[in-house]
Amino acid sequence: MNRNLLLLSQAVAVIIVVVGVVAALNAMASRLPLKVQRFSTPILLIGPAFVLLALMYLLPTVLTVVESLRSSSGDFVGLENYEIAAQNPGVIEALTNTMLWTIVVPVLCVLLGLVAAGLTDRVGPRSERTAKTLIFLPMAISFVGASTIWTFIYAYQPPGADQIGLLNEVATSMGLDPVPWMIVRDFKLNSFLLMVIVIWMFTGFAMVSLSAAIKGVPAETVEAARVDGASEGTIFRHIVLPQIRSTVAVMLVTIALLTLKIFDVVYSMTGGRFGSDVVGNLFYTLLFGMRDVSLAAVLVVILLILVMPIMAINIRRVSRGGKQA
Repeated sequence: MNRNLLLLSQAVAVIIVVVGVVAALNAMASRLPLKVQRFSTPILLIGPAFVLLALMYLLPTVLTVVESLRSSSGDFVGLENYEIAAQNPGVIEALTNTMLWTIVVPVLCVLLGLVAAGLTDRVGPRSERTAKTLIFLPMAISFVGASTIWTFIYAYQPPGADQIGLLNEVATSMGLDPVPWMIVRDFKLNSFLLMVIVIWMFTGFAMVSLSAAIKGVPAETVEAARVDGASEGTIFRHIVLPQIRSTVAVMLVTIALLTLKIFDVVYSMTGGRFGSDVVGNLFYTLLFGMRDVSLAAVLVVILLILVMPIMAINIRRVSRGGKQA
């Protein structure tokens, strides 16, 4: 009870301080000449928030970049750490896998989301709600929880032993040998199987957003195409899809940003072994396992560089949409 009161008093104190600072800044701005108020008031009110964001985001980013230019002893070494990273097979493998994740997962999530949206929109309202709830449900599960579920699907036991993994149970029932799915490097099979987990989780998210966009397509254009004899596939490709392309693009960018930072699934399932490592997991291994702060900082900078073009595309699209509105 005392702890709850302490937390409540702290929350009230924070609110009072914030309200007091805003009131004080507003009072300061109101005393300035009218011409000065027009540009000083927004600066005074937005300034504290900007300073806070700078301390939380900009300053750590700058410190990380500086750390990536230093050796483990703290000496300035310039781009030497980046050269080491470029020659490190583990880093190259992690970057390759991350880019593969960024391409495969968003595309398949959106494609399956489109299929699910198209199919569920054709059934009755009650069946539609039930189907969409079941498809969306995996997103309510954490990455670690989803990994635990899929562990029982990919689980492997030696030949002759009872198989608790669903895939290997099916394989042995067909007379095939069980397969250790998570250590199969051929054609990066284990990486693709890890991607299936994230696709399973986020297809529902893509489906809900795309379904809302499809429902926003004017029914008159669809009916006119049907009267002209167009097939459902033609209607979807040439009428519906062009009108929801902005939503498709947003889904691709959003899920791509998610997969660039993927960590939990890889850490829980393989720990980055057997050629399945990604940048997020390798960063964790270098920083907390090997205590190699400099190389870990290099990975963070590389990840930041990879994220920036996608963020720029997203911001540009949002700005363009705002202008059109």
